[in-house]
Amino acid sequence: MRLINDQCHYLATVMDLRSKAIIDWAINSYMSEELITRNLNMAISRRDVAPRLIIHPDRGVQYRSV
Repeated sequence: MRLINDQCHYLATVMDLRSKAIIDWAINSYMSEELITRNLNMAISRRDVAPRLIIHPDRGVQYRSV
């Protein structure tokens, strides 16, 4: 969570654990399933995804909805 113009914003990132590179990120004024889903779909569309991709969320119920 980050304050921007005295307002809370949430940052969702997708990191490649092999290279440690941030593949995609999204920011919104509220944490929602839609933010996480959009972020993950954008990251997948930018990469060559292999079958049996493993997604390891750090925490949060929003990540369980994907």
